[in-house]
Amino acid sequence: MNRTQRPEPGRWSHLLFRGDMDQRRAFAHEVLARIAATCDAMLVDLHVAPDPEAKLAGFNQVRAAGLDAMEVVLRNATHLAYTYIPLVFQSNQLGEREASYFTKAWLDYQLKGDQSGLDRLTAARYDDSVDRSSIGAGTYDPTRAIPTDPYSGNVPYTIAGIAVRDAVSFYYRSSYTLAGAACEDMRRGC
Repeated sequence: MNRTQRPEPGRWSHLLFRGDMDQRRAFAHEVLARIAATCDAMLVDLHVAPDPEAKLAGFNQVRAAGLDAMEVVLRNATHLAYTYIPLVFQSNQLGEREASYFTKAWLDYQLKGDQSGLDRLTAARYDDSVDRSSIGAGTYDPTRAIPTDPYSGNVPYTIAGIAVRDAVSFYYRSSYTLAGAACEDMRRGC
C-alpha cells in the first residue's frame, strides 16, 4: 500500500491490543502515521492578531498527499486540557470533551470504518457520543445528592447540541478534507 491509498476500514483494529511486533510496526506505519498530531493552539501575544493559517502546514501536507485530513483548533482549549494537575494546569469545562469528541469520531471513522464517525466529524453540532462517558468534572446539584453517596450530586459537563462553529478558534482556521468533501473554514460552517 502506498502513502496515498486509504487503508482498508477495520483492517488493523484487531491489532490495537494484540498481534506480534511486526504487525504492530506495520500498523503504526500504515495507519498511525496518517493521524495528524494535535497542535498546540495557545496564543503567545494577544496584542497581535495571529495568522489564521499558521496551524495548517501539516494539514496542507496531508491533504496534498490525497489523504483524509483535519485540523481542529478549539476555541477554549490547549494541549493541557488532559493534564488535570490541580492549581497548576486545570482543564476547562468543555475543551477535554470537545477534543475527545473529535478523537473518538476520527478513530471510529479511520480505524473502524464506521460511517457515523465521518458524520460526527462533519456535523454542525456536537452529539452526545462522548457525553455518555462524561462522569468527571461538572457542577454540583444538591437535588441529585444522596446523603450516603459522597459522589452523588455531580452533573458532568456535556457538549451535545453546541454548534461546532462556536467551539473552534476565531484566531486560527479549522479545516478538513474527508471522503472527498472539503471545508476550508469550520467556523464559517460547511
